[in-house]
Amino acid sequence: MFLRDGNRLTAGTGAVITALVTAYQGHDHVLTVPVSIGPLILRVALLTAVPAIAGFAVLRGFVPETGRAATAMVAASAVGAIVLELMLSAGLALPPQLVVLLLALSSAPLWLVLSRDERKAKVVAFGRACAPWIVVAAAVAAFVAFGRAWPVRPPSEPLMHTAIVFALTGLSWFTVCRPAGAGPARVALRVVATALALAALAGTAYAITARPLERAAGSPPAINATTAYNGSD
Repeated sequence: MFLRDGNRLTAGTGAVITALVTAYQGHDHVLTVPVSIGPLILRVALLTAVPAIAGFAVLRGFVPETGRAATAMVAASAVGAIVLELMLSAGLALPPQLVVLLLALSSAPLWLVLSRDERKAKVVAFGRACAPWIVVAAAVAAFVAFGRAWPVRPPSEPLMHTAIVFALTGLSWFTVCRPAGAGPARVALRVVATALALAALAGTAYAITARPLERAAGSPPAINATTAYNGSD
């Protein structure tokens, strides 16, 4: 008897669930996300790295100097952000050979931070001495690219990404800047780095969020958030 009642209960429950699923599907209340998760993860990673790099540049004049590990992490984040920019952008307004050299140039500060070989101490010292000039040169290149990108409506995407890459290169080199004293040169360098950080942050936010996400293969043409919620069931 109990077995027979249990079978009836199971059958009845299954029928109710089937009816609910059918009714739910019939009302077109399905929420889908028709985007490729790969580019989305890259965007999230980029929008996480750039604020950290920019924050380091802005706050550096107000906090004690960071240790080797933290400085190396910021420099590595700058290189990683440049790689993400290259992966997400449709292309830069630069020849491919220059892009490779720019990537190598942005990676050099990481080597300068991590190098402990006494035989290369002169090379490290020379690199640190050149760092402020590289920051200024990268800032000029970035602001020129930003200036060329913005007058166009909508802004030129290759120029925008090129400006961001220049800015991140400058911020990477700012990690190894050690200007002596507290004179005007040191203040000017930090002002340039702060402006570069804010420009990189704003440019990345605009360039990444303004570009539509790639749709996943076989997905609906848009997020289906249903007619019922719009008052037309």
